Amino acid sequence: MKIKCNLKMAKLYLKNCGHAENELDKLDEKQLFELYKKQSSKRFFEFRAALGEEASSTTSFSQTMGDIGDHQKIREEIKKNHQNISKIYDIFDKYVYEYSYEDILEIFRSNLPDVSSDKIEKMLKVKYREFQEIWLEKIRDRLCDLPAEERLSLISFYENNRNDNEKLKYVYQNSAQSDYLKIIKNISNIKLEVIKNFMPNIMEKNYKDFFKETPQKIKLINGILELTPTYSKKFLLELDIEKLEFLKSEIIEQNKKEIYDKQMFQEYVKSLEETINLPDDSDFEKICLDAITKLDETQLQSVVNHMCSKNSSFINKFNIIARSHQGKLKNKSTYLFKNTN
Repeated sequence: MKIKCNLKMAKLYLKNCGHAENELDKLDEKQLFELYKKQSSKRFFEFRAALGEEASSTTSFSQTMGDIGDHQKIREEIKKNHQNISKIYDIFDKYVYEYSYEDILEIFRSNLPDVSSDKIEKMLKVKYREFQEIWLEKIRDRLCDLPAEERLSLISFYENNRNDNEKLKYVYQNSAQSDYLKIIKNISNIKLEVIKNFMPNIMEKNYKDFFKETPQKIKLINGILELTPTYSKKFLLELDIEKLEFLKSEIIEQNKKEIYDKQMFQEYVKSLEETINLPDDSDFEKICLDAITKLDETQLQSVVNHMCSKNSSFINKFNIIARSHQGKLKNKSTYLFKNTN
């Protein structure tokens, strides 16, 4: 039932994008959904590109400075209030939506000759930081009807690009318009549905902020932090769930190996210490051969190093046994003999 519903929706969407109904009828379900995925993704990126172009196409200083009349009023206000800092800030507020950041900076530099350019720029940056917070807060409120995955993704994008004042201002101004919000909501829904239905494996990658602190992810992270202090929570939050699950399983296996290595170390060290000074070397020889056969290189090296530090005669006795059984133990005994001489 879900497939039929999606099929109907996909056909309707493709017809609205200009595809002929008779052409769509010739496609099977797989071809239809491939076309739907391609078309909806294309529309989404076209929209984002257009958004960027419009946001960056605000009037430039070179254009606005050409019209002296447009600047006469602001120049008069600056000259009139040039000794009153609070009034200067008020002028910033008044003209922030009329001119770009670069325009305002140049206008004030040109009309406040007694104030250094650095000071003017600092004043303007402080004022724009205030506007950035106001714009971002309003954008958050206005995007509340978007799917949570898309909303968090967009808000994160705007917050990370807050210093692109013109784009942020553009989004703030346009997000007050219902038509603009309708377009964003429509595109967001399409993008989310395409990823959910056709590319579920990239859901978390595309909606990182949405998945960042889900209960499943937090549980995984807490489990890893209980197993090892090696990683910080901040680092783990940046990993997706698949990587976290893999990391947890690796840590569990590593911890098991460490426990096993410790048990083997204690077992063989104890047995070697108990037998090394016995008049009959047969038990000592048996344990040495058992260790060489059953332990891996790292485990055996750890045991050998410990015994060498505790008993000066150990290495000679161990090497004699390794030599005498070299043919039986093959490459392993030869390698160990060379490294313990």
